Amino acid sequence: MATPLMFCSFFTVHLFQGFGDGNKALFLGVMRWAVFNIPMLFILDYFFGMYGIVWSQVTADMLTVILSYVVYSNYMKKLKMKEENDIQLCYRT
Repeated sequence: MATPLMFCSFFTVHLFQGFGDGNKALFLGVMRWAVFNIPMLFILDYFFGMYGIVWSQVTADMLTVILSYVVYSNYMKKLKMKEENDIQLCYRT
């Protein structure tokens, strides 16, 4: 169950690297491991034991995909606004 989520997570990290925005890629990568995955290992292990460790990957990847979508949508909104401003500048001259 975690594989499609991992794909989406890695895809957005590599997408931002391709866009030349390494800061966002680094942010998403660190958030996945340091903020979501490692704490989920401890929290879910405490509550569910061995099954919690298994489900921690799915939970961390699900949270990372949600965060990736928010970061990506904000990035695209800013990019679209910049493009519209550039087009308006071209028509003014």
